[in-house]
Amino acid sequence: MASSLPEARMAEDKATSRKPARVPAKKEVEYLPPAEFLARRLPEGCRLAEGDPGFRRQFYREMAACGIMGMAGPRPYGGSFSLRQMASVFEAVSVYSVGLAISLAAHTLCTYMIGRWGSETQKARWLPELCRAEKLGAFCLTEPKAGSDARSLALKAIPTPQGYLLEGTKTFVTNGLEASVYIVLARIGRPGGGKKDAIGAFIVEKPDPGVIVKPYRKRRVGFDGFPNAVVRLADYRATEENLLGTEDRGWNHTAKALEVAKVNMGAIGVGLAEGAYRAAVAHARKRVQFGRRIADFQAVQFMVADMHAKIRAARLLVQDAADLIDAGRAAGYESAMAKCFATDAAMQVVTDAVQVLGGHGLLAHPMEKNLWEAKLLQILEGTNQIQRMIVARSLLG
Repeated sequence: MASSLPEARMAEDKATSRKPARVPAKKEVEYLPPAEFLARRLPEGCRLAEGDPGFRRQFYREMAACGIMGMAGPRPYGGSFSLRQMASVFEAVSVYSVGLAISLAAHTLCTYMIGRWGSETQKARWLPELCRAEKLGAFCLTEPKAGSDARSLALKAIPTPQGYLLEGTKTFVTNGLEASVYIVLARIGRPGGGKKDAIGAFIVEKPDPGVIVKPYRKRRVGFDGFPNAVVRLADYRATEENLLGTEDRGWNHTAKALEVAKVNMGAIGVGLAEGAYRAAVAHARKRVQFGRRIADFQAVQFMVADMHAKIRAARLLVQDAADLIDAGRAAGYESAMAKCFATDAAMQVVTDAVQVLGGHGLLAHPMEKNLWEAKLLQILEGTNQIQRMIVARSLLG
């Protein structure tokens, strides 16, 4: 995998003789073009960002300086990356840190929804700080009793003369502890509504009154590389300005945004698999048993060949779904198929990579962590069983 943006983006920057839009940060950070940042700064930065929240915030600002934190927003706010270009970024980041890539994906989904469906007032209020990484974004959909069945939301938005009163709990919120801006899906509870209630998308800020964020107290396997929390809204008073779009379009907007999120998650799966594949190949070339490199044994060769094929196939599915969305076309089953295949491939590739490394793969080695991350990717943004249902229904009617 090339750890750079596609040639089209770099050609555009060269043709216009300008750097990608740069938004000033509070403290000056070194500007690097996106391709150079991904190649030169990413490996070490990802390693440090996972375990150090302070460094992670600074690293977000470095990514913002070259346009990555605002890549899903409109051009005036530093965005204008195509989805295929964003997928290249997510793949590059997840080779070194799946946790950081997932955190970036949650932030990107927040900026994408505001940039795509927000009013000009909402864009001007929230996007500048999000794109500068002065604030981190999050997306709140999952609830204690609403996971795969996302339309069974219980969090209520009760209309009032001043706007809405939000009450309920969201769980497994990526960036929950560090975010300041949340997209929250809520059921708008009008009299006689019930299951036919509209689902609205609201922009919620912290530390506004009524926003309570708590970390998980139990150990969460696979979650250690990125912040994750429970977000509770207790009598949170939202105005019309907090409502993203209209009451009756919240779920439609979310479904479209989740197509983008699935492509991004698929790209993260490709990057995770690529990193595991590289580690397995490097080990196979060095490890000697029975007087020969284990790379010379057919059993290892077959595993490496299968790993490489799965990664290439997954990357092509992700790129195909991204191209459809970039062209303005629906990609419901294509994005589901890309997410499902790529994350399943990541699970298999990481498992085989551990097998190639042998006992070393289960010691204090990044591969042991990759096993948990691969399993996590099969669940995030809709379990792969749900993705198969989407694909099958599209094929069978």
